Amino acid sequence: MREPFIALDYDGAENGRKSDIRLLIIASSKKIFLFDILTLGSAAFDSGLRKILESPNVKKIVHDCKNIGDSLQHKYSVTLNNVFDTQAVAFLVEKEMTGQEAKFTKSLAQTLKDVLHMPKDLIFERLVRLGYVEEDNARWHKRPLDADLECQIIKNVPYLFLLHEKLLSVYMEKLNNAISINLEVREANETERKEIEDMGHKFFAQKMQLLNVQQCINNGFSKRYSSFPSNNRH
Repeated sequence: MREPFIALDYDGAENGRKSDIRLLIIASSKKIFLFDILTLGSAAFDSGLRKILESPNVKKIVHDCKNIGDSLQHKYSVTLNNVFDTQAVAFLVEKEMTGQEAKFTKSLAQTLKDVLHMPKDLIFERLVRLGYVEEDNARWHKRPLDADLECQIIKNVPYLFLLHEKLLSVYMEKLNNAISINLEVREANETERKEIEDMGHKFFAQKMQLLNVQQCINNGFSKRYSSFPSNNRH
């Protein structure tokens, strides 16, 4: 409750209100907590998790809050509050940067690859083998949970902090670019100022388009290959 941000991930809730949450993973700035909701049931939320998840003061960074929010609300009477959804923001940022709207939203694993350029061996990507669907899914229902599955399921959640930071930085760069356009007018000479006046309302739109193209180049974006800039911190 003392953290301004926590990262939230989960297993289960594939069908929202029609399915249960099996595992809930919460990361603070220093620790990762794994809650076995399949075993604990509603008692987990009655013992403190509800207070955290509903808190308006603790921001929850989560990728795709749709199903978990629906399951929490209808299965456990928990209203997920103050959410930063990295799936939704990544979708909007990619559209703004490339000028193209994706047909599908992306999983957390794919977003980590695209936005942070994370290598595959550092990411958990849940795969089900063809012909072994029931067998592979049954492993996640077994209790106690296998230690290797515990290690896998917590892999992605710490990277949500970096993802949040990167998406905000790209978005804020766009906002600052937009604001700078009007401020830069004061540096124009008389000839340039006359051209700006003649352009009228077209000036801002055309200038913003040029800045978007430059930002795409600087950040490694391409209208053809929608790739996000790499993050040199990890």
